[in-house]
Amino acid sequence: MTSHGIEARSRRSRVALSLAAATLLVTAGAAAAEPSAPVTLTWRVPDEGASCPTREQMLAEIDRVLGPATGPRTSVTADGRVERGKREAFRVSLSLVTEGRRVERTFGAASCVEAAGAAALIVALAVDASARPPETAPFSEPPAPPAPAPTAPPEAPPKPPEVAPAPPPRPVPEPPSRSSDAPPPSRRTAFSAGIAGSGTVESGALPSATGGGQLSVFGAASFLRAEAELSVLAPSEAMVDAPTGRGGSFSALTFGGRVCALATFGRLAAGPCGGALVMNMVATGLGTVDARTESATWGALGGDALILVRLGGPLAVRARFGGVGSLDRPTFVIDAGGTRVAVHRPAASSFSGSVGVELHFF
Repeated sequence: MTSHGIEARSRRSRVALSLAAATLLVTAGAAAAEPSAPVTLTWRVPDEGASCPTREQMLAEIDRVLGPATGPRTSVTADGRVERGKREAFRVSLSLVTEGRRVERTFGAASCVEAAGAAALIVALAVDASARPPETAPFSEPPAPPAPAPTAPPEAPPKPPEVAPAPPPRPVPEPPSRSSDAPPPSRRTAFSAGIAGSGTVESGALPSATGGGQLSVFGAASFLRAEAELSVLAPSEAMVDAPTGRGGSFSALTFGGRVCALATFGRLAAGPCGGALVMNMVATGLGTVDARTESATWGALGGDALILVRLGGPLAVRARFGGVGSLDRPTFVIDAGGTRVAVHRPAASSFSGSVGVELHFF
């Protein structure tokens, strides 16, 4: 065997080693370029010294909770707002949009870091349902890897290189030792309930358009909402003989329920409703010797439109407009000198509208 053959094989070996090293570099570069969790995040925090994590820290915490990908992940658009609360030190309103579905969560915590940690965990679970909370506290740095042992003891200790000191990390307050007030994340559809008060105007049931007050309780899950309401209408008069003052005074009390299907657009929610109500009307005769008081009760079916605007926190402004069709139309009469005279009969359909404020309990 000649020396030329040995040199040729050595040259081929060096070429093969160079190609293998280049392949490793390309593979490592591709792995480093893999995108992080598919999250689009809007993150707003108080400005007055709340020591809240930034948007970049939130994205890093979401990646830390998710860990390496082991299966398909869902793209999530998240909108989070941190506000100072009354009962809790901080309150978070979090809106998630995944695959065209929107889910809203509201919860409180003793510190802004604690609230942000719970929000990061909720977003991570929306991306990957198999994600598990890490053992370390939220927004904590991972432990540094141990330094490799020297392959051979040096004859003399080398002089350490001069390295400029790293800037101090941004201080992050430690979470309190007591248990968090924030509720555990849940994959169930968010449920809310509350109470509302409104001023209302009605036309059709009483002799003339009149105002009143309305009290409602409600419960909502996903896009469905159920309400029960009680309304009181101010008295209205109808005259059959103005010079003698003969006629009647009418007032009404209604109780009803409705079911609504609402679409949400940020802070605005709107949609149609359908339901039924029971009306009790009380009539008192005017200008007669025997001024008696009578009442009648009947049912009605109808529909309306409901509009809600969230103000932040537990408050929202509401407006409702619609109408009902009566299932019965009783006639109220008075005795005018031995003759029974009709004073009022409710219209076949009536219309009403109301504007008010509602308070969400949770």
